[in-house]
Amino acid sequence: MKSLSQILRAAPILYRPGVAQISFDEAWLIRLAEVAQRDDHDSFRFLLRSRIPAHAQRNLASLVRSVADQFRPIS
Repeated sequence: MKSLSQILRAAPILYRPGVAQISFDEAWLIRLAEVAQRDDHDSFRFLLRSRIPAHAQRNLASLVRSVADQFRPIS
């Protein structure tokens, strides 16, 4: 999470647990994890490219995939 603010060039907005709404950054991360779990490579690549500079995409992709693999499918 520390490196995410550097990659995004701004601190991501993450609400504390229990808050009813989610931020754009949280929604983007959740969607990224969902498509990673489904092996939807096109959507995953699109989401990464939409916000992450080319030089950081591979590292973040690897991190997101490894974290997503640790959780049950998001539904």
